[in-house]
Amino acid sequence: MEMDIIMPSLNEEKGLGKLAKEIPAEEFEKRGIKCRVIIADGGSNDKTFEVAKKNSIKVIKSKRGYGIQYRNAFKSAKGDYIATLDSDASYDPKDLVRLYDYLIEKNLDFVTGDRLTNIKGRVMKKHHYFANKFLNFWVRMIYCVEVKDSQSGMWVFRRDILSRIKLRSKGMPLSEEIKIEAFKKLKAGEITIDYRPRLGKEKIRSFVDGSLDFFYLFWKRFRDLF
Repeated sequence: MEMDIIMPSLNEEKGLGKLAKEIPAEEFEKRGIKCRVIIADGGSNDKTFEVAKKNSIKVIKSKRGYGIQYRNAFKSAKGDYIATLDSDASYDPKDLVRLYDYLIEKNLDFVTGDRLTNIKGRVMKKHHYFANKFLNFWVRMIYCVEVKDSQSGMWVFRRDILSRIKLRSKGMPLSEEIKIEAFKKLKAGEITIDYRPRLGKEKIRSFVDGSLDFFYLFWKRFRDLF
């Protein structure tokens, strides 16, 4: 059995260097899973590629865009399972093992991590935290999906589900879209995970990305009718 651990990247040499040492490959090997680490890069011009090469991380070059990068990487994935996290080291890779174990224990297709329930201190800026809560509310209202963290970037799922869901977003809304699809069409679950301060320069544009996420919820609902 194999698992592709995929991370979108854009100038993430600091975070990627830390994560490369934290990937729980041995824990997965105990479970009969061989891991392959992949970054879907949107045009880095720092030392991201050098860090990847040094740590035997596969690089998939892509046009820039959270959704575009993930969708391109999903097409190249060959493992039985896919796991995801951000390359800025804000997610602790050890939690991937917990998500995988939960997936197997509950016989699920998709499991996502909830950062918000146990978040500590100033790990996330206040306006980001409340924006996440705002989007969570609308995901529940529009789609009747009980997700506590609709914007989380840590997931573990069976690769074969990609043929049963529709992912159209080219940007940040893909994070909420994949959860909506999974919880509406598949056997899906959510567990709490740790969240840490990111390393490197922040890429998210709070107002712009938050607005795109919000309006995408309505666009998707309309698009799904046809």
